Amino acid sequence: MSFIIDEKYELRINENLALDEDIGFFYKEEFYNLHLTTKNFLIQITKINSQKVLAQFHCGECDSGEFKSPRRGSFGGMWFSEKLYPDTVESFYKAIFGYLSENGVQSLEIILPPDSYWSRQNAVTINVLLRLGANPSLPELNYDLEITPFDYERAIDHGNRKQLKKAIKEGYRVEVLETSQLREVYDVIVESREKKGFPVTMSYEALLEMSEALPDIFRLFGVYDKDRLIASSVCMAVNNDILYVFYWGDVAGVERFSPITMISQRIYQYCLDKRFRLLDVGTSTVDGIPNHGLVRYKRKLKYSESL
Repeated sequence: MSFIIDEKYELRINENLALDEDIGFFYKEEFYNLHLTTKNFLIQITKINSQKVLAQFHCGECDSGEFKSPRRGSFGGMWFSEKLYPDTVESFYKAIFGYLSENGVQSLEIILPPDSYWSRQNAVTINVLLRLGANPSLPELNYDLEITPFDYERAIDHGNRKQLKKAIKEGYRVEVLETSQLREVYDVIVESREKKGFPVTMSYEALLEMSEALPDIFRLFGVYDKDRLIASSVCMAVNNDILYVFYWGDVAGVERFSPITMISQRIYQYCLDKRFRLLDVGTSTVDGIPNHGLVRYKRKLKYSESL
């Protein structure tokens, strides 16, 4: 189904046209299909009679008339080509909002990607949405690391460096794991979050389903004490440029060795070897309110703030 926006562009509704650019798994059909609800919209914008996607937006219904982009996942909003001018982006958003309003969408929450992902698109999007009357919430603080060659061990906090040396002396080893080890990796994450009083936001079954739908994005890491897995991490390649740490954690009793520091160093080296541009370790806020202990922890491991 398509609708003409103007003499140049048209909306394409739920057609799943292929994208030319590697914009990330959050915008892939396989990801949408994991979170389908009773009412969903995948809106793509092309030139009239063209198959080349210039912009894409998706959202799903969370409650009657209440929609979210993405319905599930870290971020959504409209991806658009960097070549587009702000006035064109504004016309696209107006067309999308008009279509959604005509089709039962009463409210819409949009979660934008971290600024370090696509700063130019975010700048234009925020300007457009605010002028169109959007009500912004407190921004989350995201933490990430630009991947450039440097001595990671020397760059981190002195205390973490000492713990890293102790872990190595203890005989701990860090490995890149196979996706077949997801259950073992997940169990460590559950234990880690439970001891800290944090919820586990995704069940093993849901994570397994996602790994089967998008097998190429998963990267698993683990620290072993002999044959025992004592720390682990589930990472996802957002695209060819960005690696996202979805979970990491360690079991009780190993905190003095900080095996997460060991994992962090190994993930950094992996990103360097595989030519990722950015390592994203997620937010340290809830509804915009910082967890200052988590902020300090990530800062000591060399990660810095991004909106």
